[in-house]
Amino acid sequence: MRRAAAEALGKLGWQPPTQEQRIVYLFAKQDWDHLVAIGAPAVAPLVAALKDADWEVRRAAAAAWGAIGDGSAVEPLVAALKDDVWFVRRAVAEALEKLGWQPPTQELRIAYLFAKQDWDHLVAIGAPAVALLVAALKDENSDVRRAAATALVKIGAPAVEPLVAALKDEDSSVRSAAVEVLGKLGAMRAVEPLFAAFKDEDGDVRRAAAEALEAINRRVFLMMFG
Repeated sequence: MRRAAAEALGKLGWQPPTQEQRIVYLFAKQDWDHLVAIGAPAVAPLVAALKDADWEVRRAAAAAWGAIGDGSAVEPLVAALKDDVWFVRRAVAEALEKLGWQPPTQELRIAYLFAKQDWDHLVAIGAPAVALLVAALKDENSDVRRAAATALVKIGAPAVEPLVAALKDEDSSVRSAAVEVLGKLGAMRAVEPLFAAFKDEDGDVRRAAAEALEAINRRVFLMMFG
């Protein structure tokens, strides 16, 4: 609606009489290049745009902020590292990188690396990154889900207990993913919870549990008999 209204004004030949109104007008048009050209005065509407219902607007706003290069008050941008949409998170991380921002805490470093999809460094962090990676098993992006699962396997033992807890998640896709990762980890601690997963209401979870237990059995056999 904003864009349609701005385009209608443009067709009528209207021109914003002040810079403030020009910024509002350009934002309504989603004319990000001209907003970037204005510079720091255009940051305020970009801050508000980080909470827009349209993820494409949020992504573009983050990218524009990074292009402007105003790092004077990045807290809203940092908060947007936790956006639900991967494309937005990635744009936010790239903007923060352009602004020279460095995570001041381990929690923010983990969120930043996750937004960048820097899986190797998340694996290197290890146990502190597990909670976010387990939560990522329900990400809307399938590539993110697969990469998070792979990272959990690489982290190993510290991921077992959080994954066992994830077997009770209300989302069946999370339960299924947790089962698959536990099977790849081959942890004996997971055997009893995996047997319990045979009673899961979701068929995919039950099948994944069977495959996971089979994988653990093969691993035990190889350990015993080489």
